[in-house]
Amino acid sequence: MKIGNIGLVFFLVLVLTYSQGIGQEITEASQRIHRAFNSEETEIAKYLNHDTIALVIEHSLDTIVEHKQLMNEHKLGYFNNPKEYDDYYFRGKSGNFKVQDSRVIFEVSLKHTHYFIKELHFNDDEVPQLTKIILLDGD
Repeated sequence: MKIGNIGLVFFLVLVLTYSQGIGQEITEASQRIHRAFNSEETEIAKYLNHDTIALVIEHSLDTIVEHKQLMNEHKLGYFNNPKEYDDYYFRGKSGNFKVQDSRVIFEVSLKHTHYFIKELHFNDDEVPQLTKIILLDGD
């Protein structure tokens, strides 16, 4: 094997190792945020340092999409005090998920008056920061 090929193989191993590490960090972050969404976790502040978190609510019965922004104390407040943010809705547990780059896609079911996490988006910082939450409203 030539020196150039050895360097290329070494580079590819480094890239794959780095991307697997990021994937594991995003997986852990998404699991903790999902648990916090369902009031089963409290230690998520380290994933909420992005200036603004976009909150998108898609409705299951029509094409209405709501867009909100979570800033400052409202980022953590959204997880710690759901009744202040979700009116009369309950928060449902989403199913399995898959990580695609910096996005986590959940399997969701529908249930009347429940919100489910459909997607979580992160930046690519060493400690992934949540940038967007997409919820599905079971209407």
